[in-house]
Amino acid sequence: MARRKKKTVVPQRERILEYENLKAEEKIWVLTSDMQISNAEIIEFWPTDNHGPAVSVMTIPDGKYRTVLAKNCVQSKKEAKQLKLELKKHD
Repeated sequence: MARRKKKTVVPQRERILEYENLKAEEKIWVLTSDMQISNAEIIEFWPTDNHGPAVSVMTIPDGKYRTVLAKNCVQSKKEAKQLKLELKKHD
């Protein structure tokens, strides 16, 4: 008779769900790395990322998971357009 496989418990990591004035599951506008403005929902935060504080989001129109810098997250589409214009000026 074959032995039964033991269930291994995978340890859960602690997720950061609040950062500055943003919270998980909040709807925001983001500017992605390819300079696209998209509506997204926050999943979790990465405050110690190599490039600066980052946010994991799921874009609402197409359901893609992305990681964007926290400085590229804003509350309105109008602010996102202004942010895009400012970043284009610096390039």
